[in-house]
Amino acid sequence: MNEPSNIEPSKMTLDDIASALEAKVLELNTISTNLSKLEKNIIDMARLELRGVLAYYQKRSEGLACAEDEIDYQSSFGAMNILLMFGHLLDSGMSKEGAQALREIEAQHAAAFRQFEFKDDQGA
Repeated sequence: MNEPSNIEPSKMTLDDIASALEAKVLELNTISTNLSKLEKNIIDMARLELRGVLAYYQKRSEGLACAEDEIDYQSSFGAMNILLMFGHLLDSGMSKEGAQALREIEAQHAAAFRQFEFKDDQGA
């Protein structure tokens, strides 16, 4: 597997993004002494929701997503975006490190979204 930090975002696979997420978790755990418990929870929840979104993208790209998967995706996508908004709000209470961690999650989502070709969208 490629080292995620050395991959151009537009060429990352789902596995690369998952590896990057795990690397960020480890990195955040080492610098997290500056983060409040609330910030850590917000970041962890955003990562959890991103994993749900990525799982849906994978299923959909393989043509295996069902209606229940779509409902789960909509829930995860909405929750993820609400949490990621804290990375952009001024005076939100997030530290610079916490806001940056959320923006990195957002960038990982954007890279993953660009990678997927959904079978039901081809030829449209």
